[in-house]
Amino acid sequence: MAIFIQTLNNSQNEQKFLVTPGFIIGNGINNTPANIIITGRNVAPVHAKVLEDERGQLVLICSNITSEIIVNARGVKRVFLKHGVHFKIENHSFKVIEEKSYVEIPNSEKSQASLRFVKPSNNKIIDNEDQTLMVQTATIEAPKESIKTESASEILIKTLKLIVDLKSDNFATKKPSEKIVRPLKKVLRITVTQGLQADKEFFIGWGPRIFGSSANEFQLFDPIAPAESFIIFPAQNGETFFITKHPDLVKLNDESQTRQILNDNDIIKFGDTILRVNEI
Repeated sequence: MAIFIQTLNNSQNEQKFLVTPGFIIGNGINNTPANIIITGRNVAPVHAKVLEDERGQLVLICSNITSEIIVNARGVKRVFLKHGVHFKIENHSFKVIEEKSYVEIPNSEKSQASLRFVKPSNNKIIDNEDQTLMVQTATIEAPKESIKTESASEILIKTLKLIVDLKSDNFATKKPSEKIVRPLKKVLRITVTQGLQADKEFFIGWGPRIFGSSANEFQLFDPIAPAESFIIFPAQNGETFFITKHPDLVKLNDESQTRQILNDNDIIKFGDTILRVNEI
């Protein structure tokens, strides 16, 4: 299986680029290595770079502090490279393609390839309006870089702080020994009914539990999903709460609230993703 980024600026010159950790999109100025070279007033030499997280997922990270990657008309700093994802950098459009039949080059052959800058002598201009130049470099065996993900204890600490901030369940007044996980009154099945992870199911029997693009257990791949999208929190009185710091992005039953009681058949939406909550 392999991941490719396909250019979409000009249908006659669409090109497909194999993506590996270390893959770079940039302007290539001063011979700065780049696998895809684009031009534009705000494009940096290393505008975006692909890293591999601890789960082996490829993530495109925007390295330009003054710019963002555009997904669904929203600016984001990171995009999980999943089949079908569309994104833009400046005025240049791209699509992610996954090919399961792709045969990888053996490591012995990969090691002989090197990353190089290809000077624009006889290369194609694929976007005449923006004078965008796309260059495919040699396949590389790039050194892996990992994205720091939080430990379970770090996530739990953040969860507790969030609950204190929202003053939920009088949590701030509890003793440290009482700040522990609790079972839910009923096990929840959360099903992805639409989006990149369609048909995936999450089962939750205790909490608090965090869902988000950086969550260790319940990771969300939607490009719009915040690092900590929402929390499932069982209160002491037996109610189960949906809590989010991003009510503008993550909605429960189409409502923008920071804290709501979670019920059977509730719908959680963010970006192109829809989750259905069921008690079992």
